[in-house]
Amino acid sequence: MWILLDSASTVSIFANKSLLKNIRHCGSIEGLTIHTNGGTTVTHLIGDLPGFGPVWYDGGSLANILSFSEVRKKFRITVDTQDKPVMIVYKKNGDQLEFIETKGGIYYYDVKPKTGIKNYSFVTTVAQRRALYTARQLKQADIAWRFYAMIGRPSHAFFIKIIRERYGKNCSITVAADANIALEINGSNRAAIRGKTKRQATEHVRSNQRVPLPPDILAAH
Repeated sequence: MWILLDSASTVSIFANKSLLKNIRHCGSIEGLTIHTNGGTTVTHLIGDLPGFGPVWYDGGSLANILSFSEVRKKFRITVDTQDKPVMIVYKKNGDQLEFIETKGGIYYYDVKPKTGIKNYSFVTTVAQRRALYTARQLKQADIAWRFYAMIGRPSHAFFIKIIRERYGKNCSITVAADANIALEINGSNRAAIRGKTKRQATEHVRSNQRVPLPPDILAAH
């Protein structure tokens, strides 16, 4: 349940699938090839880290790693070692995530809840996201979100295409930014994700298996 903040990594990759949502194929034949001093590994899967965005997923990876470079492009990061060695990531809602140093010299954040201790994650509420925008932007974003549901919740890329090429008759949404803000506020639609997720094959159950009856049933009948 540790997330490492690594300045030596150029990509963000997670091993714990329970921390991610909407794990899917990256859509590229090449995928991601990671070179380390222990060899190379390849993955074609990505997933969404709530409140952060897409990261690579590899169940065989040794750790959940956030690239320092990728995090600083979205959030402010400070490093202050005067009192204790810690890297602080500042969320847009004002919360702070402290990545503390281990004895081995790596910086981590433990996402596992601790009893009696206030814990943080990258998750941001809809209300906190709405507070970042003006009333006019929110009005247009709400219209875009309703329009998105009316046309069957397509992929975000196709939704942007519909807006840019004016496929929607009498639609007041004409700027792709409205759709982007709507997605940033509301996140991916759960119904759309379920509808587009490929069914996972289940383990085959043999039909000729013999299961002995419990003694109590035999005695009663």
